Amino acid sequence: MAGGLRRDVDAAMKELDQAVEGLKGAVDGLSSGSALMILREGWNERLGGVRGYCAHLEGAMKKVAVDIHENEVQTEKSFRR
Repeated sequence: MAGGLRRDVDAAMKELDQAVEGLKGAVDGLSSGSALMILREGWNERLGGVRGYCAHLEGAMKKVAVDIHENEVQTEKSFRR
């Protein structure tokens, strides 16, 4: 789940960059051009933070899954004795 969200955020960041690059030549020199770049930087920071947190969650969730599985295996073994 977290890995999927991280990949979606990566895709969104690439789309944002492509969209801004496509507009960049049209707005160069205009005040809206600098505003666009400021907005782009802000969104990249926010989305980068979300992406990083998702990567952290993905690793933590995988570790929990392994721990639960190992616990289940040990519990099952204890009943066989």
